[in-house]
Amino acid sequence: MKTSADILIIGAGLTGVCAGRTLSAAGFDVLIVEASSRIGGRTHSKKIENRIEEQGAEYLHPDHHLRAMKALADHHLKICPETPGSDETWLVSASHQRSASNLEPALIELSRKIDRGVKLIDPDRWITEKNAHLDQPFQDYVDRLGAAPGAQEALMAWTATLTGADPRSFSALGILRDFFMFGDTLTALTAAEHRIIGGTQSLATAMVDQANLRVEHDQKVCAIEEERRGYRVTTNTGAVFESRALILTVPFNVLCSISLPSNILKKAQDQSQRGHANRSAKYWFDSEAPFDDRISAAPPALAFMEATGAAGCIIADSGLSTPDSSHPIFEAVALPPKEPSDLRVHYWTEDPLARGAWMTVRPGQASAIDQLWAIGEMNPNFQIGSGDVTPNWSGWMEGALYAGETMALRLIDRPS
Repeated sequence: MKTSADILIIGAGLTGVCAGRTLSAAGFDVLIVEASSRIGGRTHSKKIENRIEEQGAEYLHPDHHLRAMKALADHHLKICPETPGSDETWLVSASHQRSASNLEPALIELSRKIDRGVKLIDPDRWITEKNAHLDQPFQDYVDRLGAAPGAQEALMAWTATLTGADPRSFSALGILRDFFMFGDTLTALTAAEHRIIGGTQSLATAMVDQANLRVEHDQKVCAIEEERRGYRVTTNTGAVFESRALILTVPFNVLCSISLPSNILKKAQDQSQRGHANRSAKYWFDSEAPFDDRISAAPPALAFMEATGAAGCIIADSGLSTPDSSHPIFEAVALPPKEPSDLRVHYWTEDPLARGAWMTVRPGQASAIDQLWAIGEMNPNFQIGSGDVTPNWSGWMEGALYAGETMALRLIDRPS
């Protein structure tokens, strides 16, 4: 079977459907090829009784994620604050806790030291001559700054929630880039979080429905070949798709599983095979009693707990995790589930269509992201980008939307 379109988009996550919506509105014939049976990628909302349990992306910051806010308004979707009236607690040791609304002076001072590095971030490129020295493990970077032990522990507990990774494994350049997007470190520490009412997946679904986008499901792309008049895509079912232009939006960790048309991508694919640092998963469970605490625990527990009523969620390293109430994540929050078998979890690291949760860059991977993003700047007919591969809000829904819209506009504005 051979199917043709003006533009092929690989992946029906937020990046792919945003690009598709933008191109369709401009009059292009667009076809999205999706490996799974659903829309949304790593936005994955499950309805359990009368609530939504997010398996993947969940939060946005309305004062900073302006592209996401516009997309929600365009599709008549609304947001709500995260647990109104509650406060977040950082559990930095078994007996020592700190409140996010009462930052001690030592942590504020450490944040100001970090801001010296934040000022070196380039909005358009991940790595430059000025900031290349920041591409080191975040733990090493903070150790060199010098800080009161309590402040450093609290910072590491908080960054565990932002990155889903151990500070020894992810790059300072990546998290300082997040701080830059927020404006500075303290703003990132205290920015108000909101959820999408009806679930994050509802945004991607609404985009597809409103634009009436064509989506071919259950077609996992195996190879992309460049031909004289465009591109030829082969999937695991043997189906063939052809187009004059192509946008590849799969997660960074999945790029290594696709045969791509250029040897210049070998370095980036090697980094994709290595995988980014975020191995976390969300563990939803029912508790014996209602609670409303939100706790971030520093490594080795590497846990973040949030709760409403008697249902809770813990985010933890899936490499450490087992459905067992004796696991460190439950020891950290001192709150076992009713029954270990009640745990509800999606292991993104074991999902072959993701191979990891949201993007958390390891040292050495920033240049690969720059390389992948620059391909589309040179040749709009072949582009690679996603919520992972973007210079803007990487790892966030805002970044996925930015990547999709930017790549679509490159095609719309290309010389005829």
